[in-house]
Amino acid sequence: MVENIVMIVIQWCITAALGALAAFFGARLKMRKKRDEEVKERDEALIAGMRNLLRHDIIQIHKEFIELGYCPIDMKEALDDSYRAYHALGGNGIITKIYQDVMELPETPPSAA
Repeated sequence: MVENIVMIVIQWCITAALGALAAFFGARLKMRKKRDEEVKERDEALIAGMRNLLRHDIIQIHKEFIELGYCPIDMKEALDDSYRAYHALGGNGIITKIYQDVMELPETPPSAA
């Protein structure tokens, strides 16, 4: 009789402990998924922001050096770095044409040639 009561109590304790463990790990998993979603959302925002800043930089370089009619090699290198980073972050579109326009410019002023 006492053995039966002890067995029932042990079974009840084991069941309660397993339930508590399952709830604990379930809650941790839910919190981790939420945190992962927040990190992913923040990363996507950072990528979009950086891509937009690079796009703006490329457009400004284009505007300045197309007006000058030439682009020094150091600025072409800076433009190339920005362009590669822009594309690595998923950028595309008209920026390729803008990039090519600047890269085709001479590297010295037309009067210095």
